[in-house]
Amino acid sequence: MFMSKDVGTTALCQCQERDNGVFEFTFFADDYHAVDQWADRIEQLQLAGKWYGQPVVRLMLDTRDSGQLPLRYLFECLSDYNREYPHLQPPHVRLAYVHPSSFTMLDVFKMFATLLPVPTVAEFFTEDEYDDAMNWVLADD
Repeated sequence: MFMSKDVGTTALCQCQERDNGVFEFTFFADDYHAVDQWADRIEQLQLAGKWYGQPVVRLMLDTRDSGQLPLRYLFECLSDYNREYPHLQPPHVRLAYVHPSSFTMLDVFKMFATLLPVPTVAEFFTEDEYDDAMNWVLADD
C-alpha cells in the first residue's frame, strides 16, 4: 500500500499525492461540476510547480464510487490545462481511468484518449483492475 497526502479535497473530488509520484483523484459525483473541481486541482498542481518542468505527470482518476464522468468534457479540460506556453513545455501525462465494472466502456470513449494531444496517454481500467491501473500509470514506456 502506498502512502499518500491529501493535496486538495472538495465536495466532489479529492486529490492525494502518493509517495510513488501518482496524483490520485477520487470522485464523489459524476457530473460537470466534479470535472470542474478536478480541473481546479490540476491548476493548483501547476501553480505549486508539480506540472510544468516535470518530465512525467502521473494521474489516476478513480470513479468507482462516483460513476461515469462526462469523458469528452474531462479530456477537453485536460487538453486546455496541458498545453504549450512560451517557455513552458507540457509534461508527458499518463492518465489511468478506473471505472465501475457495471459501466461498459464504449469504444467511442476509448477513442477520446487517442485524440489527446501528445504527450498525453490514457488507459481505461475496471474497478477490479485497480492494481493494473497503478502499474500502468507508473510504467515508463
